Amino acid sequence: TAGTSGRCDTPRTPPAGPAAAMFLLSLGSGLVFSSATVDCANKFTVSEILYGSADIHPVADLERTDHLLVLGSNPRVSKSSFISVPDPVAAMRRVKERGGKVTFVNPLRIEPDIGETVQLRPDTDAYLLAGMLHHIDRTVGFDVARYGDRVHGLEPLRAWLADLRSDYPRVEFQ
Repeated sequence: TAGTSGRCDTPRTPPAGPAAAMFLLSLGSGLVFSSATVDCANKFTVSEILYGSADIHPVADLERTDHLLVLGSNPRVSKSSFISVPDPVAAMRRVKERGGKVTFVNPLRIEPDIGETVQLRPDTDAYLLAGMLHHIDRTVGFDVARYGDRVHGLEPLRAWLADLRSDYPRVEFQ
């Protein structure tokens, strides 16, 4: 097994991605991965499901955002490549300056001059997201009719969310 470390767009930047893969394969590894495998595969998968192509990514409208929730990312380090803005730190700062809110969910304190950080233990963010889904379902519900036959597995999800045990990690924030 061999891997590389790089940005999410490295595999799509010729010839960096193919060259790295060829090098790793020449070492005799049957498994080739990079930091993009963990950090970006989910974004490409969701784009494929929602928009029909892994190459389509919506551009964040930070100029009209009232509350930006940033999960597990540090915009100064990652340059927020998936939100496609030239200077993500400045864009997030402008959200705050015009009265919006920026919340980072991360084990590390991120950009305290821009927004609040909800510090979670590593690998517990899935429980936060499950709690958010459960709260949305209990309070305003999911607009299933709007998405028609593209919604699959909602009842098993609701059952799983309702069955979350009380000994799972709890996350409280305002």
